Amino acid sequence: MEKVVDDLKIKVEAPFAVYPAEAKEARSMFLSNIDQTLVAAVGTLSFFSAHSTMSFEEVVESYVKALSEMLVTYDFMAGRLKLNEEEDRLEIECNGAGAFFAVASSELSMEELGDITTPNLAFRRFVLCDSVTQSHQQDLPLLTLQATRFKCGGFVVGAGLNHCILDGISCFHMMINLASIARGKGLPITPFVDRTLLKARDPPTIAYQHNEYSKISELPPTVALTTNFSGRGKDVPSAASMPMPDAQENVLKLFSISGEAIERLKEKGTEKGRKCSSFEVVTALVWKARTAAVADTETEEDEEIVTVLFPVDVRSKMEPALPTEYAGNAVIPGHARASVKELRDGPLGAVVRMVQAGLRRITDDYVRSVLDWLEVNKGIPCAVRSFSVVAW
Repeated sequence: MEKVVDDLKIKVEAPFAVYPAEAKEARSMFLSNIDQTLVAAVGTLSFFSAHSTMSFEEVVESYVKALSEMLVTYDFMAGRLKLNEEEDRLEIECNGAGAFFAVASSELSMEELGDITTPNLAFRRFVLCDSVTQSHQQDLPLLTLQATRFKCGGFVVGAGLNHCILDGISCFHMMINLASIARGKGLPITPFVDRTLLKARDPPTIAYQHNEYSKISELPPTVALTTNFSGRGKDVPSAASMPMPDAQENVLKLFSISGEAIERLKEKGTEKGRKCSSFEVVTALVWKARTAAVADTETEEDEEIVTVLFPVDVRSKMEPALPTEYAGNAVIPGHARASVKELRDGPLGAVVRMVQAGLRRITDDYVRSVLDWLEVNKGIPCAVRSFSVVAW
């Protein structure tokens, strides 16, 4: 594997606020119980080679103008998180306070970064976080953009946002809209912003056990939380207040699995003629391998239960189905649980079946039960003896 660049030689100018192009009446926006569990910073990067007809300054001007126009429709992204103390839950105050934008430059060329498709924790410097926190403690945005120019003329645009406002699919739609507006082609996807479609029932009806979630009240103090679901404390986190993890806290490795290897795994993971997908068999393999490694280092007992989580988009699982343009979090953790002994000693096919059962479990009735469980118990995705596999 080629050497990973960890010094981007980057200089970031002071960020500035970008406001909606048209003022709208202030309002409070309901956040679903799924949104409440995902108060954490996420970032995306989009790399571009040098533009043939526009200077970098013109590109930045285009982005800023497009962002301002987009915030008219996505008015909640120009708002701020606040705690509704009466109901003890977070909501968005749609007040037009704005998103933040920063311009930066790197002494490197894009070529010197190496393979930009390979994860690199140093790339978090392309996402605006720390400087906004330090300069605007009382005005933390839910969305930030940073445009960074390389010496070759290419550039990268990093978007930082609080996960509670958008999931991966709706974030992808937002980026499509931003790019389209910047090209002067308007808004191709109209976001559906009413999150009351995922409101808990009254009274709540919990029909399942929901081992995929942990009650905040029952978590050990050593488990770090990045959620304010319970409303504890007045300092509500935003994308800016939760920087990306420091590189020294993580070990990053990339494992490539060939198509041929996937097919061999599928043959090994197929039992009694039951077919399995690439995701199902790889998840089962990683679950087995990780459990063996952790059990060796932590001397876990054979009967200890280990949970694997895998986010599932529920838009098409609901009855009636949610709009595909639903702009919010419509993902819940599918899950499977097994003992250390079952995972270590059992055949791959048996573990694949557990993953498949976890995926089949997600129905409209199950999602409604999740919403009701969270309404009653206030929790986050399982945080004890668990890990996640994401199908991106």
